[in-house]
Amino acid sequence: MRRILTIVSIVCAFAVRTYAQEGAVSESIQLGSLVPDFDINILTKEGTTKKNIKDYRGKVVILEFWATYCGPCFPAMDHLATLQKKFPTDLEVINVTDEERWKVVNFLKKRPTSMPIAIDANKSINQLFYHQLMPHTIIIDPQGYIKAITSPEEVTEDVIYLAKSGAILAVKTKAEFATKTESVTAMSVGLAEDKSFYKVAVSAHKEGIQPQINKKSDFEYEFINCTVPLMYQVLYQTTRPNPTDRACLEVSEQTKYLLEEKQQYCLIIKVPESMKHRLGEIGMKNLEDVFGLKAKTENRIRKVYALTTNKEVTLTDNKVGMDMPLKDFLKLLWDTKVVDMPVINESETADTSIIWVTDFPKEVSKVQESIQKLGFKLAPKTTETACLVLHDDKSNN
Repeated sequence: MRRILTIVSIVCAFAVRTYAQEGAVSESIQLGSLVPDFDINILTKEGTTKKNIKDYRGKVVILEFWATYCGPCFPAMDHLATLQKKFPTDLEVINVTDEERWKVVNFLKKRPTSMPIAIDANKSINQLFYHQLMPHTIIIDPQGYIKAITSPEEVTEDVIYLAKSGAILAVKTKAEFATKTESVTAMSVGLAEDKSFYKVAVSAHKEGIQPQINKKSDFEYEFINCTVPLMYQVLYQTTRPNPTDRACLEVSEQTKYLLEEKQQYCLIIKVPESMKHRLGEIGMKNLEDVFGLKAKTENRIRKVYALTTNKEVTLTDNKVGMDMPLKDFLKLLWDTKVVDMPVINESETADTSIIWVTDFPKEVSKVQESIQKLGFKLAPKTTETACLVLHDDKSNN
């Protein structure tokens, strides 16, 4: 493997302007400023109910930004739920996501929480409290002033007590908002609205930050403290004809050391929007060059669940509950770990067809029941599939 500290490859169509300011949330909101008036749509069984941030005056408010695909967000939510129970009248933790309601509802059936969930469908709250990485935590005092822009692990009982009194909080500002001296370099932050430049940067592990994958858009990804195989897996997935079909990727005996926790790195990749279809290809090529890898396609026997049509049941007889594309339902089964193997569609129903789900299953046995009601069968099988294997480039010359 080639030894690296920081390696940067970049072609810019313009000079990148940097802006880093202590406590910056957006251009108008600063640490210590009064939070502007905004509405919050709280998830309910029937839909959502509208609240206003001013409704929570008199309490410490924590806005916790999360997503169903954000692994580090889940222990963070559990931690904040514990604090919520300890301060039932003085604290309000609101978990904000900009994902679709049906996706959040089905996720919460598998992993419920007692805390309120805000559906930020138009992304207005996310834009107001702009951030690049999740989890992302905003602490607001009872008078409505921003006291901290931080990470959830910084929030303790002592912090809540201090926030109640309006005191200055001794918490670490989140890295992307902390004061730092930046110059016009490849690692600089570009203007958010610009979509014209190309940037690929690999750098060393960042201390004190949990592993994170941030998809900013279809043409920009950021990996923080991730292993090379994980980064490669995500980039490889973007090149798949069917993005819901989980790509098979393995490491060889010579490259398995890349799975070790100490082998974590950071990667930023942004391409012009017109080249977004090549983002995965460009990112993988960069990883191969930097780490001396050679990717080869090899056949593997893979265990999966096969979905087939049950002709004894008519699908149109089961139009109850919420509608969802079949491909999204199958992906959700795997994403929420209800099933322990990927599901492939071998039914006579196209991926664009709609199915109806009354209650999202929480375990494999319930999956079978739900599938049968929908006119399908689900059975384990083995199938031969093409798998991408990461080898050491030197051992394959």
